[in-house]
Amino acid sequence: MNKEEIANLLITTADFVILTLSESGKIISANPAVRKIFGKQEGEIEGSKLENLLPDISMLEQTEFTPVEARGGMDSFDGHEIKSSDCIYLEALAAKEESGVHHEEQVVVGDEACWLQLATNKILHNDKLVFTVLISDITHRKNAEKEILDLNQSLEQKVLERTADLESRTDQVKNIVNTCGEELQSINDTYQSMKERQMDIMEELEKHVTDNVEGLSDSQTLAIKKSVNNELVKCMHLYSEDQITDQKFLLAIITLNELFSGQTQAQDNLKPGQLSGTSQGEVDDLLDSLGI
Repeated sequence: MNKEEIANLLITTADFVILTLSESGKIISANPAVRKIFGKQEGEIEGSKLENLLPDISMLEQTEFTPVEARGGMDSFDGHEIKSSDCIYLEALAAKEESGVHHEEQVVVGDEACWLQLATNKILHNDKLVFTVLISDITHRKNAEKEILDLNQSLEQKVLERTADLESRTDQVKNIVNTCGEELQSINDTYQSMKERQMDIMEELEKHVTDNVEGLSDSQTLAIKKSVNNELVKCMHLYSEDQITDQKFLLAIITLNELFSGQTQAQDNLKPGQLSGTSQGEVDDLLDSLGI
């Protein structure tokens, strides 16, 4: 098989269209692949213009570009004028190709939309300008790119939705934490008020007994005061046990609040004396057990 036969075989079996166009934009020749890509028979497109196959190609006439020197022209000489054709969009295509950019365009062939890529070269042949346009079907690649883009957009949307859901749940948790903290603080205030009221009652009881019972000796009076005081201590311990349990939960709620707000002032949340009826050691033990 000689070179001419090999070249003919390549042109016949190619999956891309090779067009030759005049400087006015008319199609001079096309290889048989035009049947596969455009559904045209040989001889049907010769003499027509490229814009008849690619209607949007004429929009390139509005594109700013610098005409390029034709291959085989006078580019090795300085000071000459670059020869340009009468077909502006072919000049624009050649300028894009010279800068390394392939033109891509979507067309409808029959009932199907497809994407085509053009590689355009400007050639000087026998002192006349001609253009060669290699047209490849890139529909499969474009569909794959669109599928990837759709998947990425879908993933981004899912991430946004999940983030919004988490933020909503976080806000709900914050509201619950704040509500629990307020309720526990109210309970703690109630405990404190009850303890103070209990102390007042016991003190009034002691005073009432010692003032209204006649003939009490000093030892009897002291015994009454001691008994009343012992009962008062029992009441205080009863309240303190429940209060300490609530305080532990309250400290946990406060710590959660600090995590949400970014503050780190847990050491200041509970101080000696805040738990009435408890000692300094009990407060320290409580703080240590909570890791504060």
